[in-house]
Amino acid sequence: MSIATGSQTMGLAAGLTAIWWPATLAPAAAVVLGAVTVSVLCLRGSAEQDRAGRRRPYRAFMAIQYAANASLLVHSLL
Repeated sequence: MSIATGSQTMGLAAGLTAIWWPATLAPAAAVVLGAVTVSVLCLRGSAEQDRAGRRRPYRAFMAIQYAANASLLVHSLL
């Protein structure tokens, strides 16, 4: 439960950052969506899942990090 709460807090912080820095809107949107996804995956998970099921929140987190970094890179190149 604490991971889900922390994830939502970071998503909120990213959303608020986009208000002050409009250039970060795309990465902030990716992080907010990722925070919700990771929260849902953490709350749905259980200790009875196999190893792949337990790693699903981490994989979602990493995919969101790649998406946010890629969108910042693209924005800086344009």
